[in-house]
Amino acid sequence: AQMRFGIRNPKLLEIVKVMESSIQNPVDLQVLARRVQLSTRQIERLFVTHVGKTPSAFYAGLRMARAHDLILQTDLSISDVAEICGYMSAARFGRIYRAHYGSTPREVRQGGVARRQPLTDSSR
Repeated sequence: AQMRFGIRNPKLLEIVKVMESSIQNPVDLQVLARRVQLSTRQIERLFVTHVGKTPSAFYAGLRMARAHDLILQTDLSISDVAEICGYMSAARFGRIYRAHYGSTPREVRQGGVARRQPLTDSSR
């Protein structure tokens, strides 16, 4: 996490590591706050200051990046990818994925047409 995101703050690093290891079952911000002994507001400020995104936007980005990799690198069903990335509904996952990458997961798998970088900055 430190190398990929340029994060040096130890508490922020710990939170990001938990997020990365909890893609399938996203951890609530209050749980993360208790784990590092900060308030949710302090965590929000840390994320905006060090990463430029809210915690939820950052987490969503991690989940979408994982989904994108799975779509491109595996033959898992779209429903399985949705579940692995913590989405209860494949339809909802598909809408979020399309908003994020500009193509549906199926379109990407069929032709690899999605951009590696998301279309939108989900932090705003």
